[in-house]
Amino acid sequence: MRILRLTMMLLILQSLITGVAAQESLSQDDTLKELSSDLTALDLMVQETNYNIQEFQKTQMTLLEPRSLTITGQEVVIYKGAGEETPKLSTVGPDKSLQIIDKEGDWYKVSLDEPIQGQSTGWVHSEYIVPTFIFNPISEAKIRAFIEQKFNDILNAALKIKEKYKNNAYVYIPGFRIAFPPQVQIEIKFKEAGNNPEK
Repeated sequence: MRILRLTMMLLILQSLITGVAAQESLSQDDTLKELSSDLTALDLMVQETNYNIQEFQKTQMTLLEPRSLTITGQEVVIYKGAGEETPKLSTVGPDKSLQIIDKEGDWYKVSLDEPIQGQSTGWVHSEYIVPTFIFNPISEAKIRAFIEQKFNDILNAALKIKEKYKNNAYVYIPGFRIAFPPQVQIEIKFKEAGNNPEK
């Protein structure tokens, strides 16, 4: 068992030495090229994240449904059906608020305060109303969770870059900053010959 542990420790030590040696064997030009490539990949990730967040928010916003409406026109007609060819039930004035039951094209089915001609509901055209939207708390939670996940992805990518150049012979990354909307600012410093500030 002791021999197995010793062998495993030697293998781990060898892999660490090989990794450091491989990193130190990079020339300064190669290091800068690789760092540039890493930063470009991170920048693309941030751009894609911003796009994905916007698209996800749009998707969730389409799930919003109006719960009520306010009449904006003068003497707006409430019809029996979703069309002007159907019988007129009543007229309502501006600022009147009605509860929405359904929607069909440009027409809203609304609940009437009192039954008219035996009808407890009627239809009003969207041209003369302003709908009131209520944001679905489930959609809001989904958006928040989605953004947090994307931020974590960017954070992990930035941490990997910082760790990658920790023992580099030419450059190191003392820190970085992530802001909203997603953007990353990475501080890069050059090492003096034979000097490693990280140690």
